[in-house]
Amino acid sequence: FNIMRGVMNLMRYPTRGFCGVVSSAGVAFENLLFWTSGAKLTPYQPQMPLNNHSPIVLKDVKGEYKVSTLKNGIKIITESRQFPSHVNMGILLNVGSRDETPESSGSLLMIKQSLLKTLKNTNETTNYCMVQMSGGDFTMDYDNEKTYFKAHCMEYDVPEIFKMMADCALEERSPMAINIAKVKAQKMHMLLGEKYKTAPLERSQHVMQGTAYGYRTLGMPLNGIESNVANLNASIINGFLQDQVTPNKMIFCANGINHHEEFAQLVESKVGHIPPMSPLNKSRPKAGYVGGESRIYYEIPSTAVMLCYESVPWTHPDMPVYSVLNILLGNATGFSMGGPGKGMHCRAIRKVFHKLDYIEGVNTINMHFTDSGLFGMQITGRRQQAREIGKVIVDELKDLKSNISDEELRRAKNILKINVLMALERQGDRPVSYTHLTLPTILLVQISVVA
Repeated sequence: FNIMRGVMNLMRYPTRGFCGVVSSAGVAFENLLFWTSGAKLTPYQPQMPLNNHSPIVLKDVKGEYKVSTLKNGIKIITESRQFPSHVNMGILLNVGSRDETPESSGSLLMIKQSLLKTLKNTNETTNYCMVQMSGGDFTMDYDNEKTYFKAHCMEYDVPEIFKMMADCALEERSPMAINIAKVKAQKMHMLLGEKYKTAPLERSQHVMQGTAYGYRTLGMPLNGIESNVANLNASIINGFLQDQVTPNKMIFCANGINHHEEFAQLVESKVGHIPPMSPLNKSRPKAGYVGGESRIYYEIPSTAVMLCYESVPWTHPDMPVYSVLNILLGNATGFSMGGPGKGMHCRAIRKVFHKLDYIEGVNTINMHFTDSGLFGMQITGRRQQAREIGKVIVDELKDLKSNISDEELRRAKNILKINVLMALERQGDRPVSYTHLTLPTILLVQISVVA
């Protein structure tokens, strides 16, 4: 049908040119085309320039970063356009699950479940249609310390998409929106509960952080305390927003912006009226490392043994050292053990996975926060060898004190540098990297001097 429709179009417009690639299977069609319209297929040669076509050539342009701050304390960061592309925008909030309390635990999850449900300027249907018609995307992600709303669209749609993103991120939630989000959250917890019955080891990180810090600050679960979801309401969620989402915790960033001043005016017109942080606002409670031991028994043939200790925060001079050690130890699983340049020579593979037949997986733990950190190892294997697995972890961590060759140290440093540079290739996340306390260029220098 498609071939006949093409033939009919050629018969209708016989003067139009036609260019295609001819193969042995298309000889019959070429004969039919010539018989019906008199047109002939021209072989395509990629090395030859097309007639009457002048390609647009753009030179590489180095991105320019600009930073400004509004009167109420909101920071704005933009990166100029380096090549024709869409515009990435983001709202980074210095708010995470560590800022929740046992009473407000699950607030960020409820905000995410009601992301598009605004009422003041638009509604959920309008927001959804705006994202779809722009051809872009709008999402929300959060972790222990940060919340990030990000969107991308064409330059023409930037003002409308930005206003929609700001409404979804900062507007108070209605009781109806929270009730719908509560049902979604309860279903999510129910599905996770069923999942953990067959794959209980996937909740190891939550157990580890709860043991290290207790059920407060960095020990608060990302998805909230399951038993507290039913207690959440619009008053609690909006109170959490008012207390935690203040101008001094907001960073508006964009990528692909040629005029920083125009974007700054757009931000100021939308959020410039928000009053600055009151001196009475409480600062973030410091995370206190507690430590301890947790044992959870499951009726499965495998066991996971984790051993970690408190390391350093992001701002500590030894942070690059732990990052290099993370690459040096590496990770290993049964069907993914890295390749050239991806960790195939790490200690997890060479000294653990390839030598011990009861090991199923090895993971290095390296986490950094604003005021604390965790470093250690997790090894999964047969439950009958749980004692041996614990001894392997202790021996490997002790071995880091003295037996590191120059070759594996250089290899780990080079892989870490490549990982940093590859992360900067993601256009949508690049402006966010410049909001951290350590610039990527400075981080590369710090990695180089690790010895």
